[in-house]
Amino acid sequence: MEDSKLYSFDYNTNWYRDQNSGQNKGRKSGFLVNQIVPDLVSKWELYTGGVPCKYFDSLPAEGVDVCFIDTAHISPGEHMNILEILPFMKKNGIIIYHDTSYHTLRFEIGTTNCVSINTLSGKRIILKSENTAGLPNIGAIILDENVEDMLYPLFSNLSMPWYYKISDEDFTDMLKHFSRYYSRELVQIYIYYCCFYMNGGLKNYESAAKIAESVVMKYKNMLK
Repeated sequence: MEDSKLYSFDYNTNWYRDQNSGQNKGRKSGFLVNQIVPDLVSKWELYTGGVPCKYFDSLPAEGVDVCFIDTAHISPGEHMNILEILPFMKKNGIIIYHDTSYHTLRFEIGTTNCVSINTLSGKRIILKSENTAGLPNIGAIILDENVEDMLYPLFSNLSMPWYYKISDEDFTDMLKHFSRYYSRELVQIYIYYCCFYMNGGLKNYESAAKIAESVVMKYKNMLK
């Protein structure tokens, strides 16, 4: 603990439960830390407002040992988050996901964490559960050293049906981030499916696909 430091990233500046309920009680994301473990505040940094990768310059240059992901639970959600943090993970770093059985316990479209963790390669840490036929609702994986083999499957997860749209600002922030760390072919997958689902997806297939293809062509020569 003496040499450790925790970095937290939250899309919402206000506490998400107040945000979702439309209430404004003045509670900010992370407010419980000061109440419960004030002695650890000196080892903690919190960044809020927008996608996490906007703030990743604050992460240590030597990389991240452990990452805990617990965000939207519906697509694209964690499929985006893992791609944001992966370039910063140390070799054999540990990724932890919460709500990996969310789709069986509360919300049937909440499959994102289950799919995302099962796309990663490495040694799995599985905690048996008394519910859901033994499937745990939290899991971890010690990443394989060959991260390159995971990238195409992880980007392919972005093609799964989306249940919310991202903002233009978020699209641009993640495009800049992904362009910095991933190949042109992978970034094109990100661009295509963002534009496809943000313009109606299968419900508006011809138009959405045409728009997605045109945006990919626009950025193609700009990507590395």
